[in-house]
Amino acid sequence: MKKLISLVFAFLIVFITSCQSQISQEKLEEIVQSTINSFTPIPTFTSQPTYTPLPSFTPFPTLTPAPTQTPWIKIVTPTNTFTPEFTPTNTIPPTATATKTPLPGIGSDIKCGNYFTIRVTEKPIPAEYVYGERSNGLFYIIKFSITNNSTSTYQIWDDYFFIEGVLDGKDFLYEVHSDASWEMYWASRYSVNNLSDEIGGGLSSSRIVVFDVNPDLKELTFLFEPKDNMFDSKPLCQAKIPLE
Repeated sequence: MKKLISLVFAFLIVFITSCQSQISQEKLEEIVQSTINSFTPIPTFTSQPTYTPLPSFTPFPTLTPAPTQTPWIKIVTPTNTFTPEFTPTNTIPPTATATKTPLPGIGSDIKCGNYFTIRVTEKPIPAEYVYGERSNGLFYIIKFSITNNSTSTYQIWDDYFFIEGVLDGKDFLYEVHSDASWEMYWASRYSVNNLSDEIGGGLSSSRIVVFDVNPDLKELTFLFEPKDNMFDSKPLCQAKIPLE
C-alpha cells in the first residue's frame, strides 16, 4: 500500500513538473521508469511444500489363545494293608479318689446349731474405699440375713463375725472393720438393721458388715460365732459360708 501511494505521489510530482516546465514526453517516461526502478520488487511467493501422508497403520496380529492345560492328576490306588487284631488285656480299674464335698455357699441357708439360720445374700463386693474410710488392703462388703430359730431374744454384735482365709499356706482370721461397717449401715439404714440390734425369737434381720483383708487372701470363708452374751468366751454355735 505504501509503494502504491509513493507511485501515485511520484506521478503527481512528474505531472506537476511537466506542467510547469513543459518537459518532453521522452523525459517524462524516463523519470517515471527511473521512479519505478527505485522501488524494491515484491518478493516472489514460495509455495508451501507438498504434504506427505502418514504411513498406513498396520493392525496388531490376532492373538492365538494358548492351548487348554490339562490338569495333572495322580491316581492313588489303594493297597491292602495288614490290620493287626486287637488282643484284649486285663486292666486294673483306677482307684477311686475321695473328694471333699464343698460346703453350701452364697445364697444357701446355713444352720448355726439350733439357734440361727444365716444366709449370705449376694457375692461380696470388693472396694478400696467405703465412703470416708480407706482400706489398708481391700474391703469386702458382705450382705446377709439372720433368722432366730429359738424362742429367746438375742443381741447380735459385730464381733460375732469373721473372715478367714489362706495366704502363703497359712491361715488368717480377720475381724469386722467397725468404722467402715457403720458407714455402710448409715448409707443403707432403710434396708438393713443396726449391727447391734436384737433379734426376737422366730424373727429375721438383714445386716451388712465390712472386712479389711489382704487382697491376695485365698479360700475366703465367712464365719458366724454368736454368743449368749458378749462377755462369754465360748460361742453358742458356729456357721461357715465359703465366699468363693
